Amino acid sequence: MQNRNFNNTIETIQRILFLLALVVVPLSIIPFPWDLTEYSMSLVLSLFAIPILALEFVKVILSGSISYPKGKIDTAIMFLMIAFSVSTVFSKSPVTSFMGFDSRLGDGLIGLLTLFVFTYSARNFIRGIEGIIYALMFLLIGITLGSIISIFSFWGMNPLSFIPAFKELFTTGLPLYSSARISLIIFSTGILFSTGLLIYAFRKYNLALVITTIVTFLVNLTALLLYSIVQGYEQVILLIAVMGALLVMPFFRRKPLNKVFVITMIVTLVTLIVGFLVLRIPQFKDLAIRDSSNLITQVTIAPEVSWKIGTNAVSESFWNGIVGYGQDTFSIAYNLYRPLTDEILVLNNTNFTFPSNQVLNVFISLGIVGLLAFAYLAVKMFLHLIQDWKEREYLEAEDFFALMLDLLSLYIIISSIFIYYSFFVYLLLFFCITLSVILRHIKKEEKGEMFVFSLGMFVHRPKEGLNNTALVAVIIVALPILWLYTQSFKYLSAGFKVLEAERITSEGRVLNDKDKLSEEDKESLIVKASNLYGEAINQAPKNEVFHRRASLIITQYVELLAQKYNKTDIESEKKMIFEDITTYVEIAVEESKLSTDIAPRVYSNWGTRANVYSKLVGLGLKSYSKTALSTMQQAASLNPLNYELYYNAAQLYVINNDNDSALRTLNQVFTINPEHIPSNVLAGELSLNDKDYKQADRYFNKAKEIMDKYGENDSELYKYVVKKLTEITPQLPKETEQSDKSAENGDKIEDQTQKSSQD
Repeated sequence: MQNRNFNNTIETIQRILFLLALVVVPLSIIPFPWDLTEYSMSLVLSLFAIPILALEFVKVILSGSISYPKGKIDTAIMFLMIAFSVSTVFSKSPVTSFMGFDSRLGDGLIGLLTLFVFTYSARNFIRGIEGIIYALMFLLIGITLGSIISIFSFWGMNPLSFIPAFKELFTTGLPLYSSARISLIIFSTGILFSTGLLIYAFRKYNLALVITTIVTFLVNLTALLLYSIVQGYEQVILLIAVMGALLVMPFFRRKPLNKVFVITMIVTLVTLIVGFLVLRIPQFKDLAIRDSSNLITQVTIAPEVSWKIGTNAVSESFWNGIVGYGQDTFSIAYNLYRPLTDEILVLNNTNFTFPSNQVLNVFISLGIVGLLAFAYLAVKMFLHLIQDWKEREYLEAEDFFALMLDLLSLYIIISSIFIYYSFFVYLLLFFCITLSVILRHIKKEEKGEMFVFSLGMFVHRPKEGLNNTALVAVIIVALPILWLYTQSFKYLSAGFKVLEAERITSEGRVLNDKDKLSEEDKESLIVKASNLYGEAINQAPKNEVFHRRASLIITQYVELLAQKYNKTDIESEKKMIFEDITTYVEIAVEESKLSTDIAPRVYSNWGTRANVYSKLVGLGLKSYSKTALSTMQQAASLNPLNYELYYNAAQLYVINNDNDSALRTLNQVFTINPEHIPSNVLAGELSLNDKDYKQADRYFNKAKEIMDKYGENDSELYKYVVKKLTEITPQLPKETEQSDKSAENGDKIEDQTQKSSQD
């Protein structure tokens, strides 16, 4: 009896943690410039998942065994998790696949395992239909609050501006979940949850729940319709089809249907359709937008481009075709294999971390094995839906709940054609599957299908309390669990320190652009930001992005010190500043090196390292020029179409007085992007230095033509090019012909000379 009471207490604690997580995780946003949701959501979820897992172990040790309800699609989920694991082991960048791209955690193996444990363990402590209702309601509250923030953001308002970091770093116009397409899936989930709960509330005559779900439905519907204006209308059409199926499928099984269900479904479906159609009308669309300057249409990769990148990546070897390039490694493949198109040239420095949709992402990341596992999951879900539909009579609210959860899971799977999956989308999918399994076991529809985990041969079950063996087992389990929990807190704390550092630097940029930042204040801000990054790195030493960003900030500080060194005439001050420069140069170099040591296959790490070396060379530290060039070569091997790398390398060659190598390197730029204006200007200057006036004229004329073409003829660079062309013209060689005819007509010779110089 004592053990049973203790077990009930543990399950109560687990339920509380689980429900709190469902509200908190959807709102766990840290507005890093490079990531808004993945890092923060995965860490916050781990703070709830780890104690839940620890309490599961306590229950196992206490009773000697534990059992979990099994679902009919669990095998497919396990195959998919195995595909994630295998692709991580054989990844091109194992640390990227395990920790997520740029150590974001969310789509890395560690993040996926966390949400799998979190959702699967709920099968053991969510009890009864009331438990399912609470779970749905708490997650719906979290989603709805996120939708409210997103609606304000759509209209150009920042409801989180009272938080300093959000005031500086949050981009209005974007939804809370950064991607409009992903957000549409989340808003759609809120709509379907609201519809299901509304049916239940009407059946149970729960007025408070009726009012709450009507409000959540309207909020999520508003968010969905507003953001579908910008992009993703096909997902709204898919939602209409899913809700239509939710209405029609029960009708084919039972006539007449419950009036509450029919009326609720018709009203919600008609509201959705009418709202969607109304916002297709230009006048109403303009009225909803209010201010078009707030709209942000996010750039995505075309499916055909993603396909080319994917096929090139997985065809590197037979093994890559089988297990993929590695979980969450699309960015590596993108930089290596992006095709040379006008769109790609315009987005030269844009680093896409996902392809156009999840199907391609699975193919690239997990290979044929992952694609088959994902297809198997989709087929199993569809067959399970059809079988369940044939067996139900749709007499109770639970029947409609089961259908709603199955259709929602299938909706998320089908949406993989339109979007890639973020951490939160995976969480929604696993959550729906888990609740569906629990619901069926409540109704004894899958009786006897249990997964049993037993420690009976190691732990003897005591009649009352814990025996010595069980107590030792609890302590042994507690130590690694406590370590994991500590690490999660450290990484989250490091994230907040980095957020404050980014807020400081953002605030400094704004003040500097307004000429309101003195040199002393600028130095103070940079020192504070670099110190915060130092503290963050101490807490999260394996985060490549933290090292990368720290190296850039410290390099900025070195540049400030160099300016101070040049301004002062006091020898003692010069000596002190020089010592500081030497110290911080070493730190900047070491930080950039650590990022490449952690993830050597990630282009951004090498690009940043090359940038740091280039800035140091620009400050007069020419001893780093060879290292800078070799680093650029490594960066170019990971991103061969980034023409700015070759331009920067040419500048380094110029500093080393190697004009021939500089010109050869610039030719690589012209092979990729012949309209790169700085490269044409630099090539013209180099040709001018070599007294090759004809070539110089050709390069400067090319630069002028490009600027004329794009309307940049008011810039200082344009004036400089025109000045150079004016200076070059008298120096151009005159082509003379020795024929009598040419000798007699000097004007014709001059015309030919001018024509030759223009060619």
